[in-house]
Amino acid sequence: MPERDPFLQDVLASRWARLGASLIDGIILIAIMFAIALPLALLDLNLATLESNPYFSLYSDSSTNPLGELIEYLLGIAVYLAINGYFMVQSGQTLGKKTLGIQVVSHRTHQLLSPGKILGVRFALTSLLSYVPLFGLIDALFIFGAEKRCVHDHMAGSIVINRNPSL
Repeated sequence: MPERDPFLQDVLASRWARLGASLIDGIILIAIMFAIALPLALLDLNLATLESNPYFSLYSDSSTNPLGELIEYLLGIAVYLAINGYFMVQSGQTLGKKTLGIQVVSHRTHQLLSPGKILGVRFALTSLLSYVPLFGLIDALFIFGAEKRCVHDHMAGSIVINRNPSL
């Protein structure tokens, strides 16, 4: 087992900071999605009253609308990427990470990750793997290792550090 770098241990973001940043990001995302979804839901309720219209005949109160679910899923991805993807590529920080003064950087160089690693590995691959049972739990539990790195950090070759370790 490689020897732990004491300097790096002082620079790594705490588990609590990472959790807090994730919660802040989640609250922001939920608020934005709610602001988008509420008018759409109200529009959907109005459309439901038009059951006799042949263009809306596929709509049924007793079943889900697969096209609507797909649109909601894609809209959620677009909103997530518009908010978090942009900031992660630019600074290695989501709004939550920026608020708590932590940053995602390369494990080896301590520089920002490439957009491919951020969007391809940390987002896309991790999102796909989240459909595998227990992946999310295993990913999160890895934070309790000595390196404080989740599975997605290992896959992307990243660590999360304190942006201003002297604070």
